[in-house]
Amino acid sequence: MTARRPPPPRDPPPPPLAAAPQIFHSSDFVPSRLADPALKARFASHFCRFLAAGCPPQLFHSWFYKHLRLTFGLPPHASRADLLSRWFVSHASKADFVRRLLSHVPAPRPELSFADVELRVQEWLTASGAAAEYAHRSVAQDEAAERHLLRVLMRRYPDELGRDAVPAAAPVQPDLFT
Repeated sequence: MTARRPPPPRDPPPPPLAAAPQIFHSSDFVPSRLADPALKARFASHFCRFLAAGCPPQLFHSWFYKHLRLTFGLPPHASRADLLSRWFVSHASKADFVRRLLSHVPAPRPELSFADVELRVQEWLTASGAAAEYAHRSVAQDEAAERHLLRVLMRRYPDELGRDAVPAAAPVQPDLFT
């Protein structure tokens, strides 16, 4: 009988990005046709908490989705689950989402939109270092996946170890313009 190998150790969950995200107040926003300042403050505060917590699905409430899909020039999604699966399944997709938020140029008139919310969230993202942290986590996740694949391939093809992957003398194409 063959002894079972123990499963590889799992990485511990990453720590929260920011210990205490800035809480916004209704005085930070102007009323608009879409929302009063209190709703804008609630949305901005929740958005920062959501990002600081690492974008967990349990914080992606329906009311939050309703307002998020109308901000930052996000492309239309068929449903809450569709948006979640597009932007929040991996560290790479979360990093892309944060980059998209930071590159968005808000509308010039906050009384007609959530432009003031977008600006405050962008300020928080920059000040908190969240964008750099999401990018770092994305790179670390890619590296972990590649290292896992390397271990699998090394077990599967042990006779290939030590062989050069590139031929010793690669042919050089002559210069066509001399």
